[in-house]
Amino acid sequence: TIPGSRGCFKAPFTVPAGGDFVEVRIPFNAFSDMWDPNTGDQIKTCKEDKDVCPTADALKTIKELQLMAEGHDGKVHLEVKSITASDDSVVSFV
Repeated sequence: TIPGSRGCFKAPFTVPAGGDFVEVRIPFNAFSDMWDPNTGDQIKTCKEDKDVCPTADALKTIKELQLMAEGHDGKVHLEVKSITASDDSVVSFV
């Protein structure tokens, strides 16, 4: 699917400023495939409407992963050591 369309999931996250690596955990139920293509903000959350949540089938067929900094002015510098998905329904990156 193309970005902005159903089936392309996004979740908001923040990373504290600093030079140390930290673990960021994002629950799968924080992801939504209904978001504004101009800002990246979710229009509907998974909590509001289960239809926008990633399904087990969608999670089994992930083809691409992106980390995006959008909707805010300023410089972004992000270094990633690893990205994992776990059985406790969480995506983590360090």
